[in-house]
Amino acid sequence: MNQRVLFVDDEPNVLQALRRAIRKDVDATIAVGPEAGLEAIANQPAFAVIVSDMRMPGMNGVEFLRAATQLSPDSVRIMLTGNSDQQTAIDAVNQGQVFRFLTKPCDVDQLRLVLSQAIRQFSLVNAERDLLDNTVKGSLGVLTDLLSMAMPEAFGRTCRIKERVARLTAHFPDLSADDRWSIETATMLSQLCCIAMDQDVIAKLNRGESLNDTELAAYHAATSQVAGMVERVPRMEQVARIIANHHKGYDGSGYPQTDLRAEAIPFGARALHLALAIDQLRLRGLSNDEVLEALQMNKRRYDPRLLEKLAIKQTSAESPEPMSLPVTDVQIGMRIEQDITTDSGSLLVCAGQRVSDAIHAHLMSFVERGEMTSVISVSSDLSPLLERTG
Repeated sequence: MNQRVLFVDDEPNVLQALRRAIRKDVDATIAVGPEAGLEAIANQPAFAVIVSDMRMPGMNGVEFLRAATQLSPDSVRIMLTGNSDQQTAIDAVNQGQVFRFLTKPCDVDQLRLVLSQAIRQFSLVNAERDLLDNTVKGSLGVLTDLLSMAMPEAFGRTCRIKERVARLTAHFPDLSADDRWSIETATMLSQLCCIAMDQDVIAKLNRGESLNDTELAAYHAATSQVAGMVERVPRMEQVARIIANHHKGYDGSGYPQTDLRAEAIPFGARALHLALAIDQLRLRGLSNDEVLEALQMNKRRYDPRLLEKLAIKQTSAESPEPMSLPVTDVQIGMRIEQDITTDSGSLLVCAGQRVSDAIHAHLMSFVERGEMTSVISVSSDLSPLLERTG
């Protein structure tokens, strides 16, 4: 268990006294002044708890803890000050996201108790993140692997838009790790709606064709069903909001027919909306330049910042050269450049997917049965997709 605690104060004597008082209970580090505190947070292993004085020169405790939150968002923050003013406490809680507010001089037993509670809070937060990262992500991986074998067209579409969304959102470094995780998860789940749709409609989508009103209504209804199911899963509300609104145009057009528009639409939904539009245009055989031109003709439907980043990316990107390799030589993570079919013409894997363990084993089973050629077209572009980090 992480028991690292950082004490920040502008008085060295106070810091030394604090460290002596609790040195047997926690792993204490001291920093004289807010600048030294921020340097310690940036350059040392994560602190479970950060304890700051309020009145310090150059940067008060509220300002320091607000900056500390940007560097170490999971650390639990405690304000320790001689100022018992009510407004100070309000500012500390609201702006510094403070766990406890203690006044000086603080009883040592009370400090020990609060530190113990803060360390436990830190452990709970990280345990929850581990659960999401490992259990939920593992479950999603199994689900998408099953989709890849049962509905290769839908899974191929998922892989293509997942990579496009990841590359679009990479241009926005201010997105939090949780936001990136929600966006990636929503993208992975967005095409589960295909399970409830007519195969002819799915085939039209995979050819980049427009759907008629009846087909479009069925597509939107299936999307709403997926969003509703995801929303019932604890901690997945933001993922569900992205799925529910990813057919919504930036100008308010599209589905669902609500008043949401522009920045009120979740950022992940805006990114997914653009990625799907790109995919549809590429499936029609349009070049990169033609895709950009088509998007600009309907630019009111797309987030202008995302369109700008797309234009920069498209003009600077260089596609890796495809190569033909036996399935046995294909590496996990390589991108499949052409649809893979059996010798009889049945589709196994769509172009644009990354080779996973499950896909590789799936292909090998057909090779071993003599039902497909052992040579496939792949590229060695191994750039990783964005993942949620702790």
